[in-house]
Amino acid sequence: MEEKTINVFLASPGELKNERKSFRSFVSEIDETFQRMGRSLKTRMWEGLDASYKGHPEQDEYDKLIRASQMFLALFHTVGGEFTIHEFNVAIKEFNKNKQTPKIYVYKKALQEGEKIDSKLEDFQKRLEEMGLYWTTYSSQDSLHLHFLQQLLIVYADGLSNLKVEDGTVKLWDMDVAKMSNLPFAADNKDYNQLKEELEKLPDKIKKARELTEKYPDDEVLRDELQEKQNRLNYLKEEFARLQQA
Repeated sequence: MEEKTINVFLASPGELKNERKSFRSFVSEIDETFQRMGRSLKTRMWEGLDASYKGHPEQDEYDKLIRASQMFLALFHTVGGEFTIHEFNVAIKEFNKNKQTPKIYVYKKALQEGEKIDSKLEDFQKRLEEMGLYWTTYSSQDSLHLHFLQQLLIVYADGLSNLKVEDGTVKLWDMDVAKMSNLPFAADNKDYNQLKEELEKLPDKIKKARELTEKYPDDEVLRDELQEKQNRLNYLKEEFARLQQA
């Protein structure tokens, strides 16, 4: 029987508190959209759980939630957090047990200049490589959110057909998902940036050309230049939209 509720467990060291908070808000937004398909999403992480004493270690409660989750995400940056790695181990053991869930994803926030990972995270990375599992590096929260959403749509929806790009923003139906300028594959693309720069400058050039044409209406050269700029703008809009979608 198909699960109607998709439980997503998010594990990460304390240094990624802001990422966890942002991710939880993002999943809440997706949940509203997914309800159109008769599905719901729930984020599970320790901040949202009852911290009162229950007669056994709190970690036991977290482990139960991991085993009951359909998706497990581990986020890292510079620290190989002991509890995060423990929770990853619980997810791996559960997956190996039933060969289906939770779907396991490992993400690592890109290092800034001068940052280094600690020895625990180095050891964990080597272990992942031995398992044939590699983390996905993200440089912004937008890139993290988009990659997760893509995996979610592939596994639990009808693929990526409902993702589109409008005015430099990736959308799921009418929901804003990510700004193209925050995504490395767009922001670091030379052709994309050149088109974007020219598109931003053309309207002002067209405005000035139109003012000259109105001032000298009998000047055919000015009229031709205005028309060329307008044609160029229309072409760039189509090409830019195609490039963004690609």
